[in-house]
Amino acid sequence: MSTSGTYNFSMDIDEVIQEAMEMIGGEPTLGLEPRSARRSINLLLSDWQNRDIMLWTAETSTITVSASVTTYSLASSSIDVLEAVISRDDNDIQLERISMQEYLKIPNKRQAGKSTQYAVRHERDNPEIYVWPLPETLQIKLK
Repeated sequence: MSTSGTYNFSMDIDEVIQEAMEMIGGEPTLGLEPRSARRSINLLLSDWQNRDIMLWTAETSTITVSASVTTYSLASSSIDVLEAVISRDDNDIQLERISMQEYLKIPNKRQAGKSTQYAVRHERDNPEIYVWPLPETLQIKLK
């Protein structure tokens, strides 16, 4: 079975409340019930934050890049790359994030040099990071 590789699913808070009410067998929400449900959700999320229960975490990982390779697949547990730095001689040099549209407009993607930019493509199974110009062999720290 082939897939398009894209997805688009998003529910606003009112739809989440309506779905929750339907799942527990309640009546359609009217009047002040959605406002009360929204307040309850906010209190629950605040309580989780106070207990240090986070819905997501930011972790630092390291990938070793090789000369003449521009694309690297990240772990399936990765969602995005917030920051990327190159470690060169115990010095960290921050890379500039560019959009995939900007990356695709670069005329010579095989140009070698010190990497200064990266772009992230969100694939179905895991994200991919594109580094430009082509790096020498070194390590990139991702957060």
